[in-house]
Amino acid sequence: MPVASSIARETDIKHVVKNFRDLYPELKLEEAVNDENKAEVESAGSEVMALIITGGTERIIGACKKSARSFVAIYHDSLNSMPAALEASAEFGFKAFHIKDQEEIKSYAKAVEIAEEMRSERLLLFGDPSPWLVYSGYGQNPESMIEKVEEQEIEELIELAMIAKVKDEEISEIRSRAESIGPSFEDFRTSLKIEKAIRKMLEQRGTKFFSIKCFDLLEPLKGTACLALSRLNDEGYVAACEGDIAASVTMLLLSKASGLPSFMGNVESVNDRSIFLAHCTSPTKMLSGFKYMTHFESGMGVGIAGKIKEGETVTVARVDTKKKIIRAGIGKVLSEPFREDVCRTQVRVELENPSLVVERPIGNHYALTLGDHLRLLEFIAYVEGYEFERI
Repeated sequence: MPVASSIARETDIKHVVKNFRDLYPELKLEEAVNDENKAEVESAGSEVMALIITGGTERIIGACKKSARSFVAIYHDSLNSMPAALEASAEFGFKAFHIKDQEEIKSYAKAVEIAEEMRSERLLLFGDPSPWLVYSGYGQNPESMIEKVEEQEIEELIELAMIAKVKDEEISEIRSRAESIGPSFEDFRTSLKIEKAIRKMLEQRGTKFFSIKCFDLLEPLKGTACLALSRLNDEGYVAACEGDIAASVTMLLLSKASGLPSFMGNVESVNDRSIFLAHCTSPTKMLSGFKYMTHFESGMGVGIAGKIKEGETVTVARVDTKKKIIRAGIGKVLSEPFREDVCRTQVRVELENPSLVVERPIGNHYALTLGDHLRLLEFIAYVEGYEFERI
């Protein structure tokens, strides 16, 4: 939304607007606004980037900021644009970018797009959050970032899994992808029956975003959802463990930011330079290699024992929708010998400030994806009105 003073020359407005269009042809540009009331009405509930064309626009900018869902300003080097940005930002509090700072502006625009996409997502919970998730379950407020949480009785899923049919050829094909240590042929059959049941119910409910109270499958099915979650995450679903609402939103956020699958892990240890995560499932697309093993705690089912390549750059994050915090850091994957006393996929990541995870805890599960997406996550936090913390 271009903003200009009421005495601005039309030629000046057209010149600045043309420059902006040349730099950002993909961004929608509204008509210039030079009136506080009109600015407030047109900004209402919207994600607004205000292109400050001239000085004398401070109150117009304030009206936009007051009415918008999220707000940033863009200034340039003439017509008193920057003085207006500085004065208004001091009073109303917002981020401002120089018009030629293309990387930042395009990254912010992507953050807005991701935030809007997430608000249309429905999280389907198969069963309640696991009973040990005393902070990460129903106490969270995910509707601040996603559309809503829907519940599905897990008994229906169990019944569907019991009657699902799996061909021997399907099992053989999956087993051939990696070395198998522990799981039997029938363990794979059970895991694939669980996967088929999940797929059917997701199709019925019209979502690809879910979490499952996995331990409820152990008694009736003698199996786990580890393999199913791995395969579904590889295919572009966002599939989280244990009915963890906070971790589910984190995985969705990382997957949207990176365009890649994400991994959810227990925080097993933290030192002054790294964090160590482990869980029994992982998308295989992010692994340099993997084996099939049983689920760690139960010794049942088919788990994924994978490694992420040493030296790989990754983004580690946790979203707390209760306190409205996005906590994230980037680092390199470190070498770590395989441990038998924790879950199967294990990764240690060097981080700038990992002690924050312990000093100010916001829950257990952290998520991870490949690549550096820190600046984008920082912008998404700003768009959503969340505090951003770097680890």
